[in-house]
Amino acid sequence: MNNFNLIDKEIKGYKFIKLIGQGAFGNVYQGKSMKTKDIVAIKVIEIERFAENDGILGELVESEQKALQKIKSKYVVGFVDCFQDNTYNYLVMEYCNSGDLEQQIKNPKTQFTEQDALGILRQILQGLRDIHAACIIHRDLKVANILIHNHSIYKIADLGFCKILENENDQSHLQLGSLYTMAPEILNSNSYGLSSDMFSVGVIFYQILYGRFPFSQKDYKLKTQPLINFTKNKIDVSEEAKDLLQNMLQFDPNKRITFQKITQHKVFEKQIFSQISRIQIESARIIMEEHAEFYQKEGNKIEKANQKEIESTQQRLMSYPRPQQQEIKQQSQNKQNFQIDEIQKKNIEDDDIKEKNRKANEMNQIINQINKKMNDLYFFSNTILEIFQIQMRAHFAVVLLCYQAKKMIESIKEQLELQIQININDPDLQLDLIQLKKQQELSEQQSIIIDLQFDDIAKQQIQSGDKRIQKMVQNQLDQNSFNDFLHKEITELIQKQNSQITYVLFHMIQCCQYCFKLNQYFTEMELDNSIFDIKLSQQIHPYQKDIIIQFQLLAENQKQY
Repeated sequence: MNNFNLIDKEIKGYKFIKLIGQGAFGNVYQGKSMKTKDIVAIKVIEIERFAENDGILGELVESEQKALQKIKSKYVVGFVDCFQDNTYNYLVMEYCNSGDLEQQIKNPKTQFTEQDALGILRQILQGLRDIHAACIIHRDLKVANILIHNHSIYKIADLGFCKILENENDQSHLQLGSLYTMAPEILNSNSYGLSSDMFSVGVIFYQILYGRFPFSQKDYKLKTQPLINFTKNKIDVSEEAKDLLQNMLQFDPNKRITFQKITQHKVFEKQIFSQISRIQIESARIIMEEHAEFYQKEGNKIEKANQKEIESTQQRLMSYPRPQQQEIKQQSQNKQNFQIDEIQKKNIEDDDIKEKNRKANEMNQIINQINKKMNDLYFFSNTILEIFQIQMRAHFAVVLLCYQAKKMIESIKEQLELQIQININDPDLQLDLIQLKKQQELSEQQSIIIDLQFDDIAKQQIQSGDKRIQKMVQNQLDQNSFNDFLHKEITELIQKQNSQITYVLFHMIQCCQYCFKLNQYFTEMELDNSIFDIKLSQQIHPYQKDIIIQFQLLAENQKQY
């Protein structure tokens, strides 16, 4: 297959642009529909291979094509077309422009939060719901089979091992899947159903949070439930998320959490305001209640609809080798990276290496600085959202916070644009530029949201006759005047609440403190997004007396300068 070059050729109205993937059974190309001008992905397999292993490969190709045509979902890679010529079978699919989840997890620059992981989980669960609605079990869910579009939409792909369920009474015994992600019942050639997909989703969720597999090959040989390693990697993982993983990764499918109950798990009930990302914005569109209702109504029916199985194919498929080309490629890359690191250590005095290290360190500092600014912005956004959600009557304070958030995002956008322009042609910083451009896309999206919030609430205040808004609308309000306005507004709120400091008021005070510390005479302030919890918003803060004292000192300290 690899000896045939289809690049720049046009077949059946599709132009082949470049090779983007090589698998055990065929190649995947980026292509273009000459009719619609859409960019597509085209999976190409030699027809003569269909007969391999007594025709099993041909059955898998046919199964994937039928499955994709049945499934209509935003979170499953879409079917476009399929056709054959004398040599190849072509499956044309939706193109995803941001790689796959495996690449994203392995990228050391990826910075997920638990809320991002839950956002990805919600999208995968929605995609599976749509797959199950078509009476299909995936059976090969893994991070490499989750493709990403626009850095925010996660789509289930590679349905080559799926099976369309046709008989309500039959159970499946065919061993399909990938080691370390497949359910134990599949590895042990026992019957399986929807719960097997749940185990694989649990492995994916664990990998996002911890960057590794939850179980070793030895664990799969145990007759009892192995322990799950919850040693922290990069992400702070809540007890609720750990509990969900325990329930998803049960070796006994009867003890495993069901698709109906998973959306009722407390991890989805606990509303924590974290760094607002494109992933979370996308996943917020998914209505989890509909997910639970679907499985309550259709779950038992789908569970019973297990596929017909021809037991004679079991040994043939088990003996069929599936070269892990992607893993081999990654191991080779890791080895290469290690060798490069060793060379750098041995030649630390080399001028070129010194210069590269200097640039890398400087860029790392810049990216960390931008990340901090984004995190600070999220704190303001979370506070604004919290005020709206509890319907707190603090309208002018919200206008002020929106105005500050607007200035913050404009500053971030300017810094990103400057760094991209300065380093656009530097070959040593291309990976950093990719991250900067991703941040730029996210900042543009945040900017739109903040502008809409500010314009909407400022308009309401102007209509109410509030003349204080005019300078903000014209962007003519200096920082000191802004600080005075915000401090005065929050002081009045404290008085209205009889000096009772609720958590939401505490968050507003922290925003005010941050604005005062923008003054060059003050030390920079760290804002912690993990403290947000809508259930606590209207409760009294235990340290309210100290908070009031510190808040009163703000204005006095500013006057000294």
